Amino acid sequence: MNPRTAQNYGNHRSLDYTITLVWPLLLCAGLLAAAAAVFHRHAPLLFGLALFMLVLANFVMTYKIRQYSLKMQDRIIRLEMRLRLQKLLPVDRHWEINGLTMSQLIALRFAGDEELPPLMRKVLDGNIQDRNTIKKMIKEWEADDCRI
Repeated sequence: MNPRTAQNYGNHRSLDYTITLVWPLLLCAGLLAAAAAVFHRHAPLLFGLALFMLVLANFVMTYKIRQYSLKMQDRIIRLEMRLRLQKLLPVDRHWEINGLTMSQLIALRFAGDEELPPLMRKVLDGNIQDRNTIKKMIKEWEADDCRI
C-alpha cells in the first residue's frame, strides 16, 4: 500500500505475494523437477532445472528476510526516536515530533541529545528529507552499533 494512502478497515491488510505465492511456487517447482529427475531419462536437465529453481527460491527468501528485518529495525528506531524526542523537547513542542517522516527520524538518531532538538527544528523548517544531508548536518555523532 502507498504510504500516502489513508489506511482504513478496507485496506489495512497487507499480503506479501512474494512470500505467499512466488516462493512456494518456486520451491514446489524445484522439488517436482528434482523428483521427476529421479525417474526420467532426461535426469541431468531436470536436475539442473530443479537446482536452479531451488537456488532461486533461496535467493528470494533471503532477500525477503533481509527486507523484513530492516523494516522492523526502522519501526524500532521510529519508536526510540519518538520517546527520545519526548524526553528532550518541552511538552509544548511534542506536536512537532509528528511532523517528522520515518526517513528523517532514522537520520536524526545519530545526533546527540544536546544537538537533537535544534537539528530537528532545522530539518522541519527546511523540509530536509534526504538522510545523507541530515546526517552530514550532525556535529556530534552518536554511534549506532546495534544495526542489522
